[in-house]
Amino acid sequence: MIESVVIENREYISPKEFGPLTLNMYDSRVWDGLNSKMRDLLVEKGPIKENMIIFPKDKRSRGFSTYYSDQKLRNGELFERKWLVYLKELNEVFFFCCKVVKNASSKNNLASVGVDDWVHLGEKLKQHDDSLEHLTNLRAWAEL
Repeated sequence: MIESVVIENREYISPKEFGPLTLNMYDSRVWDGLNSKMRDLLVEKGPIKENMIIFPKDKRSRGFSTYYSDQKLRNGELFERKWLVYLKELNEVFFFCCKVVKNASSKNNLASVGVDDWVHLGEKLKQHDDSLEHLTNLRAWAEL
């Protein structure tokens, strides 16, 4: 059985198979080791987006911006990328659906380790948004 507990507005899971270890279920660094029950719980809870974060800047004064949370569709409409998640502990972004339900052989950083290349982020998001891998993962996430 998987138990969850909320500490300082963050939800943590404490699965029996990990013993007394408590994991931050929203920390993408632990998602590669999740079993199917834990993954299902994470999918059920969905991604969280923290408000009021001050994004750190790199040496070139570049950093993540909430501007990237919206995707401009071909018809000109803006659509919220609910699956785009910023992890402040690593100062990186990744796609929730692709990280959680990805194919083990995925080499795309938005689905594996995260991206912190703020100069090329818009281009990387567009490429991944249009990829078969992303569309497959998005569908699998919705079906879960």
